Amino acid sequence: MSEAPQKFEGVMPFEVTIEGGLSLRILQPKDAEVIFVMLKQDPEISARVTWIHGVKTQQDVEDRIKDFQKKRSLRYAIIMAGDVVGYIGMWPDEGYMDKNAPEGTFGFGYFLKPEARGQGIVHKSSLALMHQAEAVFQIKYWRAYVEDDNRASQAVLKNLGFAPTKGVFDEPVMHTAERCWERTVE
Repeated sequence: MSEAPQKFEGVMPFEVTIEGGLSLRILQPKDAEVIFVMLKQDPEISARVTWIHGVKTQQDVEDRIKDFQKKRSLRYAIIMAGDVVGYIGMWPDEGYMDKNAPEGTFGFGYFLKPEARGQGIVHKSSLALMHQAEAVFQIKYWRAYVEDDNRASQAVLKNLGFAPTKGVFDEPVMHTAERCWERTVE
């Protein structure tokens, strides 16, 4: 899996407490089992999330999580009432999708297990992670790349203040057309 180099100047917290039993914790190899179960529950996650694409075993998931740790990539487990219910991550956009991404652009992505959807978990988690990151890094723009038929993710992005751009990019690993959604940091 090819990704842009991860460069961070600053330290994010290991855990972020949000509200009502919802928190974020740095993704760990021990989370591989529950993440793998989520992929089996909803194969669409593998079709839409680059770092999961091509995963065949729980060990594959664990290896990718260990790779994130080596890169100091900011990947968090979404925890609800003590259980891992999803994933959220962020990274500097250094041209992985858009070779002309302006400096200070950060990308992010997420997924939830099916039974956790529709409860505002991704919205709250995204706001919390973005707030923490904006306090640590010099972020000017947030970007997410979403397929035009992924209405659920588009609704999350709209509620977070993102707007679709005209830019549609070929995702380099999965070769899917993904529209760039962007939010400017005020």
